[in-house]
Amino acid sequence: MYTVKYQSRFKKHLQNLLRAQRFSKKDFKAIEELIVNGTPIPEKYDDHVIKSHKPRRALFIKGSWLLIYEYHDDQVTFLDVGRHGEI
Repeated sequence: MYTVKYQSRFKKHLQNLLRAQRFSKKDFKAIEELIVNGTPIPEKYDDHVIKSHKPRRALFIKGSWLLIYEYHDDQVTFLDVGRHGEI
């Protein structure tokens, strides 16, 4: 299990997206739980390394909504969330 850190940009964008009902808190919490527990991410989320920004990773929460995060030792940092063209 990883400790969690949230970047301020991530918190702001997540709050705005939840308020606008782009996806539900339940959708996010399901993904967050998988990442924090180190559980393999199901293929439907298309979890992948961002080639130009290793070791950052991205996955699709729902539709075209991306979650950007990275692992450091025993910590996972949630960096940003939004549409591909907005991040």
